[in-house]
Amino acid sequence: MLIKKGNVIPFVFKAITTERIDELEKENTTFKNVKGRGRVKDLDSQRFYARIAIESTIYPDFRSKELREAYSTQDPVEVAKRVLSVGGEYANWLNKAIEINGFEDEIEDLEEAAKKTIKDGDKEAVFLYYAMHELHYSPSELLELYESPRPFKAFLFGLISYKLDMLEKRSKERR
Repeated sequence: MLIKKGNVIPFVFKAITTERIDELEKENTTFKNVKGRGRVKDLDSQRFYARIAIESTIYPDFRSKELREAYSTQDPVEVAKRVLSVGGEYANWLNKAIEINGFEDEIEDLEEAAKKTIKDGDKEAVFLYYAMHELHYSPSELLELYESPRPFKAFLFGLISYKLDMLEKRSKERR
């Protein structure tokens, strides 16, 4: 819901298909060269979620020609940002669209759960953290890894485990 000039504008949402979400992910993914890894996928998650929200919002239709012309932009995401000019309005709109599409867990809750899992020493979580932050794997590449044959996954985890052990050993030697 949005209030403009004293009038309440009710928003109307609908869920979009999994296939469309997959298409939006592809449309918002680019490739970049990473030293030692070659070309890697890079998902623009902010744009991805904004596009999900655009597709999920039936009313107001941020894709309409009238709104795009009124806000002097062809980009529906920019229209939404200008209409929902207060930061909280835009964030609430994104959250509602994400919730309607089945991504119900609060992002903050998921972040805290991930931090706790890593702090508790869950080996798989530590591996994933290392793969993302040190090896620069994107989330979609990690998902592909999980779908890969078990021997390959075990081998990669073994390599990461070895690297983490070596880093820990060096850290202890410096003390």
